[in-house]
Amino acid sequence: MLKKKDNKISFRRVTLGNYLNNVDFNRKLVIEIVNSKAKSSTLSCKTSQKVRKKKQEPLLDFYKITTKNMIDEIQKSKDLIDNEQYESALNILNRLKELPPKYENLRLLFSSICLYNLKDYKSAIDFADKVLQENEKNEFASQIKYLSYFELKEYDTALNEIISFLSKNKADLYKVTLEELLIDIKDGFINKDETISKIKELALKNNADQNIMDF
Repeated sequence: MLKKKDNKISFRRVTLGNYLNNVDFNRKLVIEIVNSKAKSSTLSCKTSQKVRKKKQEPLLDFYKITTKNMIDEIQKSKDLIDNEQYESALNILNRLKELPPKYENLRLLFSSICLYNLKDYKSAIDFADKVLQENEKNEFASQIKYLSYFELKEYDTALNEIISFLSKNKADLYKVTLEELLIDIKDGFINKDETISKIKELALKNNADQNIMDF
């Protein structure tokens, strides 16, 4: 059995760019989305020159407004999460529809963070799973699954999650978790030889604190 820890998720210093795997969250993307939507809208109106002239400019203005609002709403939800206002953040995220894939993944990730902190662990796992289906390298989502399984007292499943993720990816957030698990092993909270061997292997691979590993 793992030792009980304070498993509160807080990513206050994490930028939206980090969540998007180093893709800058800025207004350039607004221009890309607006231009893309404007182009497709123009093509769909080719059947009538008059209709196109009447609709093109208002349609472009509409997309400028809605796309800007979309990004502002995502930013607002992150600010609320940073201030631990999870219900309010989740309400905003639930209202966002038809997002570009990159931002839909961000919405799902933020939703999973909210659900975890609201102690709806099963739903948090479901949302984090959807994120990982699109991006199997998303460590945030994997960590939410790990911590949620921990809170559900599904300790073996929690350990399998971190082992599975780190078997394919390097540890960043999980580096501290690995060091905590090494202490759990040292204190006798993890007893399965196979699990102990794998955690030690992953800790060594990810340059965990050598002082903790000397036992």
